[in-house]
Amino acid sequence: MNNTDRTVLAGLAALAALIWFRDTRWMSSAADCVPILVSLPLFVWLGGPWKIENRPVEFNNTLLLAGGVLFAAGMAANLTFLLALSWTAFMWSWLEGRLSAEQAKTARYLLPLPVLAMPWISLDGAAIGWWFRLSGASITAGLFELMAFRVEHDGTFININGVPISVEAACAGLNTLQSMLIAGVALAFVLLKSRTHFWWNLALLIPLAWMANTIRIVVLSGAALTFSSEFVSGTFHDLSGWLVIMVMFLVCWGVFALQNKWLPKTKAS
Repeated sequence: MNNTDRTVLAGLAALAALIWFRDTRWMSSAADCVPILVSLPLFVWLGGPWKIENRPVEFNNTLLLAGGVLFAAGMAANLTFLLALSWTAFMWSWLEGRLSAEQAKTARYLLPLPVLAMPWISLDGAAIGWWFRLSGASITAGLFELMAFRVEHDGTFININGVPISVEAACAGLNTLQSMLIAGVALAFVLLKSRTHFWWNLALLIPLAWMANTIRIVVLSGAALTFSSEFVSGTFHDLSGWLVIMVMFLVCWGVFALQNKWLPKTKAS
């Protein structure tokens, strides 16, 4: 690794710090921070061992231009998602040219991880969180109605047998979505790497994350009825989130493993 490479890495680190610290609302809890901080190390670990070829540094000018446009648009629109795409474009414009053709072809399947290493889901995902909460509350109300409970439902507020349950922003599922996407990309890379169906499997992660969050709301509502609202709002609330993530991680593993076993082993170009 020459001086140019070190300068590029320092610049990428500084740009990542700018994106991370320009709005620190995502650092409100460990649950928000941990998935984001894990994503880049996963990219490095799964893509390794990295074999930087001993040749002059050549940048992909198209990606550099795209990164500059995305960065300007992200700053102007205050959208961290565009900044995450910009950072990934800058990083790949350098790294792709430093790798062998074969390693670059493999590493591109990991590019969603650098995008997910930026806090755009927490900062830009208010609409997604609202939909997760609203739909989860509606399904929970419907399920308890089917079980002959007395249910009143108004938006994200549910009253079941006189027990008030409010699906607050903490139940929006954005942490679950971030964790599921990162874990799902890693699993898909390990089990489906270079398969033609790799990319469309990533789209499955969003409904799986929604399902995980809805199950969590149902479980929390049942716990509130069985014990109390105070019990649910305590440690059990956080534990239920991590438990559901673990369950859905295993579900993803099963889905990908079955595809790996039964679907044609056609390689992507």
